[in-house]
Amino acid sequence: MQNGLKVGQEYALVVWMKSNVQRRIEVLVDGQDNRGGVAVGTQWLHYPFSFKASSATHSFRFQIGGKTGELHIDKMLVLRGNIGLIGRDFARALVLANMSGTDVTVQLPPSATYRRILATPDQDTVVNDGSTVTGSVLVPAKDARILGKVLD
Repeated sequence: MQNGLKVGQEYALVVWMKSNVQRRIEVLVDGQDNRGGVAVGTQWLHYPFSFKASSATHSFRFQIGGKTGELHIDKMLVLRGNIGLIGRDFARALVLANMSGTDVTVQLPPSATYRRILATPDQDTVVNDGSTVTGSVLVPAKDARILGKVLD
């Protein structure tokens, strides 16, 4: 349940999830279908679900389908604005693309360590400096981040 929302304002519910089997997840906001669902895979990734507040209080319900297996949910955030963030978790990298007009801070998976890519001198050496990233990463509006996984 989320309280204190402004009626008419667009929001995004962002959920960090993974499953031990590929599965389709639907999220219902106050019983309303979120216009489809998402395919949740075996890697931790955040999934945004947009909705417009019709009251100050909202409840969220997950429909996980008929597959046997585990679904892990780590964090749930409600962010103001229609989030246009897309993420892809690869075996050795995490790619985050922010298509919205607003900067977004992404919470990274717990206990995960990433490294920014290292730019050549003619590229953006301020952002792509090869530094270690943990906890969260800022993805500016109309921009992206490519983070290499630090593997054990």
